[in-house]
Amino acid sequence: MEGWKRSASGGVLPTKVRTKRVFVSGMVFCSVVLVLCLSLYPFTFEQFDRILHLPQYFSGVTFPTYTRCCTHLAVLEPLANIVLYLPLGFGLTGLLGHTTKQRLGTLARVLLLSVGLSLVIEVLQVFQPWRSPSLADVLMNSIGGGLGGLCYLAGRAVRNAFRPTTPA
Repeated sequence: MEGWKRSASGGVLPTKVRTKRVFVSGMVFCSVVLVLCLSLYPFTFEQFDRILHLPQYFSGVTFPTYTRCCTHLAVLEPLANIVLYLPLGFGLTGLLGHTTKQRLGTLARVLLLSVGLSLVIEVLQVFQPWRSPSLADVLMNSIGGGLGGLCYLAGRAVRNAFRPTTPA
């Protein structure tokens, strides 16, 4: 069968689907590497005694106050967190696959994976003296992952709406 390849599970996949999965898997991998690099650079983990005080860093829900709206950092940091997770949410939604009935489940899994990765990064930032973990970052990262997933679903819906129908 030309244009068809046998999948790892023994099923047969069209080459087009296989190519899409490889591309989306690469996109997710690159997104995770980019998130880790930008969130943890320059990778000098110190102060391992801070692990004893982890509850202190996450006690209570504290969100930084962005009252100084004229500073660029106050506006750019939350936006950067959202934009950084957009490709991850987009790629995860494409990788997890879905049918019409599974859209909410797929979005829920994308949000959980975004929250999980963000929490891991925030815990790792405890060991970097110049970084401060923040639940606001977790929230913004989750919003970015969710928006990326919504963009994928919206793009797919638009594509399906304009796809020519074949007569039966």
